[in-house]
Amino acid sequence: MKILINGYAKFLPGKESTFSGPRNLLETFLRYLEDHHHTYTAFVLKGKKIKDDKVEFERVPIGKSSWLIMTLRLNTPDVFEAKEPGIPESLEGPLQRITKAIEAEKPDLVFINGMSISNWFIIKAAQTLKIPVIVNHLGLWFKEIIAYGATPAGQKIMRDMEKDLILLSSKNIFLSKLSFRELHKHLIEVPKDKISFIPNPVDEIYMDGTVGASRNLPFKIGIVARWDPIKNHEAVLQLAKTAQKQGLPWEFYSVTTVHKEYPWSKDIEQEYGQYVHVVLPMTPIELKKFYQDMNILVLPSHFDVSPTVVMEALMQKRMTFISPMVGLVDVYQENDASDFIVDFTNIEDAIEAIKHHAYAEPPQKLFDYVKEHYRGEHVYGEYVTLAKSLIKSQ
Repeated sequence: MKILINGYAKFLPGKESTFSGPRNLLETFLRYLEDHHHTYTAFVLKGKKIKDDKVEFERVPIGKSSWLIMTLRLNTPDVFEAKEPGIPESLEGPLQRITKAIEAEKPDLVFINGMSISNWFIIKAAQTLKIPVIVNHLGLWFKEIIAYGATPAGQKIMRDMEKDLILLSSKNIFLSKLSFRELHKHLIEVPKDKISFIPNPVDEIYMDGTVGASRNLPFKIGIVARWDPIKNHEAVLQLAKTAQKQGLPWEFYSVTTVHKEYPWSKDIEQEYGQYVHVVLPMTPIELKKFYQDMNILVLPSHFDVSPTVVMEALMQKRMTFISPMVGLVDVYQENDASDFIVDFTNIEDAIEAIKHHAYAEPPQKLFDYVKEHYRGEHVYGEYVTLAKSLIKSQ
């Protein structure tokens, strides 16, 4: 079986080792395919600013597989700056070239991780070539595009592109039931025969941890989250300020990179560093030690599809208090961990929940569930089984 999967330009082979996120998923999945004697093309679309018709290709062989980097004018500004809804005609030329490039790869199946304009080109090409497609919804694009600075018409086009990704796919993988419910409610009704629930895997590095958090003071509370408004770092700051006001012997640590140019962060960036120890992003091995050094973690996101950091920490026997809009709420509720779902809009209540469950061990049912269902071998095995069934039904 040969799979064409979207790659990432800044994460080409030989670049700096991954920390987390889509690159980690891609890297470990490709390794699984190699180990199980499947081949792949990791297809990278790179747009360029120069307005010409030239197309450049670069191929990086990896055994019997390869990365293929295609550089061309994608005309994406015509989407962002659109004055009226409707796919711009200028996208037709790049689409034809991309279709031709994918046809030459002769994949049995296309696997798309996440949503972007580049991925819209890929699924439209696959539709033309009648190749089955699996779409893995790593996020909900329609919740993010408002921050892209696009015109109202451009935002409408991108919402329509995300709908295309869903309707043109052979199967949509959702990482959580919450993610599916939000998309189903606010964007489009997903055909039942196109739905599959498969979680993001936890890197094997984290699957064996330590037992028991330190009961020594200070009590350490951590968060691992990019500096993004959706992650709700404001709540972390308020937790830290309230804990200090109450005289609690708590210290807060945040693994993130503060981007001062973000307008939303100007209200908190100075105070944040005064109350929260900011730690730069780490390698997986370093991050594993960070989890073990914390007593508990928090993730007060306004919305989060299915953050693997929660499961990574859990494997170190460290619980994370999550908001009701973090995709793992169903997993928590179904595995004896409902007490760790907290409404961070009420900081006083959140503080009380942390006090009450400060040294609680992760529920054994939850720990065992994650250990079984979030291993890469299990997840990638489901991917391949699904892919084979779609290829066979063609």
